[in-house]
Amino acid sequence: MDLTDATALVTGANRGIGLALARRLAREPLGRLLVGVRSLERYEPVAAPPGGAREITPVQMDLSGYEEIERSCAALGEDLERIDLLVNNAGLMTGGLLEEQELKQVYAMFQVNLVAAAHLTARVLPGMLARRRGKVVTNASISGYAWFPAATTYAASKAGVVALSESLRRELKGTGVTTLHLVTPGVNTGMLDDTEQVYGPYNAQVRCLREHLPDDVKVGTVDKFQGQDGAVAFFSMATSSGAELPRNLEFLFSRNRLNVAISRARCLAVLVCSPELLHVRCRSAEQMRLVNALCLLVEMAGEQGGHS
Repeated sequence: MDLTDATALVTGANRGIGLALARRLAREPLGRLLVGVRSLERYEPVAAPPGGAREITPVQMDLSGYEEIERSCAALGEDLERIDLLVNNAGLMTGGLLEEQELKQVYAMFQVNLVAAAHLTARVLPGMLARRRGKVVTNASISGYAWFPAATTYAASKAGVVALSESLRRELKGTGVTTLHLVTPGVNTGMLDDTEQVYGPYNAQVRCLREHLPDDVKVGTVDKFQGQDGAVAFFSMATSSGAELPRNLEFLFSRNRLNVAISRARCLAVLVCSPELLHVRCRSAEQMRLVNALCLLVEMAGEQGGHS
C-alpha cells in the first residue's frame, strides 16, 4: 500500500508493539499519523525523520465500551473519515483456569480485543470505501492459532480477531479496501510481563527459582517465552505425581506447551520431571498419547546420553 500523504491510526500505541508500529510508520511519507493512546499523559513522543510523516498527533482512544468508542471517534473529527490505514493493536490480557478467572476482567478483555476492533473498523470503513482505498490491520497474536491451557478466554478473543479479519477480507473483495491480521509471537513488552501475574499462580516454582538463580537467567511460565530462545532451556513439569495434577492430565501434558518449551533451546533442552509422571493412570486413548509423548522424550534423552 502506498502511504504517501495517507492518514494512519494506530491504537494501543502507548507501549510495546503499538508504540513500535507507530515509530516505524513515522518513517513513512504519511500525511498524518494518529497515535492512539489510552491516556495522553502517558504518551511517549514519536518523532519522524526527514522524509517521514509530516504530522504526528497523539489522540486519546478509550476502547472500554460503546459510548467511550463513540466519543473517541467524535473527537477525531474529520480525521475519522480520512483514515487510510487503521491498525487495531490495543489489547488486554486474561488467563488462568477458566473457573478462577475474574469475569469482569474477561468482559473488559473481549471488549478491547475483539468488540472494539469491530466497532472502530466499522466507523472508518465508510471513508475508505468512498475512496476505494484503505487497509485494516488487526493484531491477532499467536494465540489466535495456538491454544494453550490457562489461556482460554484470551485465545478465544484472538481467534475471534482472525475470524473478523478473514470474513471482512472476503466481504471487501473488489472494493479497493483490504485487511491483514498479524500473527505476532511472544514479544518482550509490558503486556508480556503481565502474563507472569496472569499465569504465575500455576507455576509455583517461578518465584523460588528467581531467588536462587543469577539475575540474567530468565524464569517464567511457558507462555512467557513464545518467540524467544536461549542456548540452554530447562523445562520443569512442576508436579510430583498424577495425584497432584494442577487440574487434569490434559492441562499438564499439553503437547503444545511441551513443544514450545523444548523448542526454546538452541543447543540443549533439559526436561525436569518426576519419574511418577511416566506412570500416570490414563483413562482414554488421547491421555495415553499425551503421556507417551513425555515417555518418548525421556527415552530419546537416554539414547543421547541423558539421564531420566
